Amino acid sequence: MRRWLVARLPLRVQARRKGMRLQAIGEDLRAALLHLRLHFSVVLLPLFLWGFRLTGARPSGAFGLGLLAVHVFLYGGANAFNSYFDRDEGPIGGLYRPPPVSTGTLAVALAFKALGLLLGLRIGWAFTGVYLGFVVLSVLYSHPWTRWKARPVLSVLTVAVGQGGLGFLAGWLCGRDLAMALTTFPGLAGLVTAMLFTAGLYPITQAYQVSEDARRGDTTFVVRYGLRRAFRLAQALLALAGLLLVGTVAALYTAYEAIGLAVYGLAGFFVLTRLERAFPRRSLRANYRSVMALVYGNGLVFTVYLAARIALS
Repeated sequence: MRRWLVARLPLRVQARRKGMRLQAIGEDLRAALLHLRLHFSVVLLPLFLWGFRLTGARPSGAFGLGLLAVHVFLYGGANAFNSYFDRDEGPIGGLYRPPPVSTGTLAVALAFKALGLLLGLRIGWAFTGVYLGFVVLSVLYSHPWTRWKARPVLSVLTVAVGQGGLGFLAGWLCGRDLAMALTTFPGLAGLVTAMLFTAGLYPITQAYQVSEDARRGDTTFVVRYGLRRAFRLAQALLALAGLLLVGTVAALYTAYEAIGLAVYGLAGFFVLTRLERAFPRRSLRANYRSVMALVYGNGLVFTVYLAARIALS
């Protein structure tokens, strides 16, 4: 009946309705692509490169496929999946004003995860297992039935294992096998460093989302324990990660690199301390920009360092 009524409308009205539908579809698709936040993957890129560098392997087809599978399809899909269930109105990592989500956002998220899985299968079963492990954690983290994101300690552990541990292993498995990652000094030291580092940065990226998380009922670490304890946790975990990183680089590479990383870590600790002091009295926009500058800057520094190390190996 409805189709018959639409067919009886003047052609101009039908064309206008069709144009509006196409415009709505286009807007939904644009919003979904924005929620992939592919530019934000640079923050996590050093974890993958760190894992690959410690294998001592040279870049190959598996390295390129793994990089594409993880940093475009897996992280992009996980970001959009999380956005669909969060329905944030305030700033999130990589987007100060996130557009409204729709079922199109969820469809794009699932499609990206599936495409990445197909690429992962070409690398090997161990890589595929790591990929699927991350997919499972992302669902447990975001979906309302489980919503691990809303639990202060569990959310930190999930991010440490998922983005840190599995992100590192994804890079490692593009050069060596899983057994070596779990039984050798480079593999174990690199894995623990990646997990500590990710867990340390995570509370900082939540600091500007306190109001939004509390409104939604998510008891994140910052919501539960406050800004001061969140920064203390970040400083403690990042300090441990830094010490292990410097020790690993000193043992495997050169003292000059270790000294450079130590100086960089001290500078980062100073920046983090200043950020904590300024946070309570500044605007949301200013705090968001500072946190994004910190995580993007850190991601770029380590990406350049590790990419150069891989290229010169």
